[in-house]
Amino acid sequence: MSFLSIARTPFDEPGIDCSFNTEGSEAYVFSGNNCAYIDYDPKTGNDRILVGPTTIAEMFPDLRDTVFAEGLDGAFRSTVGKEVYIFKGNQYTRITYDTKKRKIDILDITQGFPVLKGTIFENGIDACFASHAENEVYLFKGKDYVRMKLTPLATSDTLLGDVTPIVEGWPPLKDILLVTE
Repeated sequence: MSFLSIARTPFDEPGIDCSFNTEGSEAYVFSGNNCAYIDYDPKTGNDRILVGPTTIAEMFPDLRDTVFAEGLDGAFRSTVGKEVYIFKGNQYTRITYDTKKRKIDILDITQGFPVLKGTIFENGIDACFASHAENEVYLFKGKDYVRMKLTPLATSDTLLGDVTPIVEGWPPLKDILLVTE
């Protein structure tokens, strides 16, 4: 099943850079400097765009004139209220999706996540998602990933294992990921 609602929109080509879920089957999707709020209506094919497409700066005015207005590398939901962590380059911030306001200043990743200092993630992430396990997230960069235990509203997060090649953590993906030796 595909997302027919985003066909012939800025999300069709080159595709979605990142997304985060909100309530039910609703999510924000991002591509370049574009954003939309969708109901992805799983298993039915009846997805629809609720708001947008529009620019990130229009959808989230607090991100206007910031690095995030040009696009996001990754985003994941916090377990605190309606907060979301968003990433671009080596920077991140936390927003609330219902008020569309920033909760904190824009910071370097290692300021908010000191546990990432000295890892490939201190200079940015390529993708991320919140796990089904509470306060756990997966971060991806290049061919590698790490699982991290979050301590919301604090900076005492911990890595749950070493930075590992994606294909070692998820062997079934080996045939679909571009792997160069």
